Amino acid sequence: MSAIASVRPVSVPETRPALRLVRSPKTQRSLAPFILTMVFYLVAALGTTLYLNTVMAVTSYEIRDTRAALVELSETQQTLRAEVEALGSPDHLRAAASEIGMVPAPMTFIMNLEHGSITAVPEVAPK
Repeated sequence: MSAIASVRPVSVPETRPALRLVRSPKTQRSLAPFILTMVFYLVAALGTTLYLNTVMAVTSYEIRDTRAALVELSETQQTLRAEVEALGSPDHLRAAASEIGMVPAPMTFIMNLEHGSITAVPEVAPK
């Protein structure tokens, strides 16, 4: 070791000011923002619930009305279907044709579209 390495610099004591605890000033916290926030959330939740309940009630009435209309239309359809079947019966068609002056054809013709032929079938028409 050398003599220079063994020499240490002399530290000069620095005078520091004495440390003391600084307390933060007490703040007066108001509960008003918290209460207003909670009231807002409560009113929003109740309003949303009321809105959804109203929408569900309106939808329920619409479903009921639609079902009633569906029942009525089904009854009308059945009535019309029965009327069409009655008007399309052979007896009714025969009576309607004779009222307007039509007579039964003396012969029935059969067309075969595959062969392109027409065949006559003689038939005695009832009078």
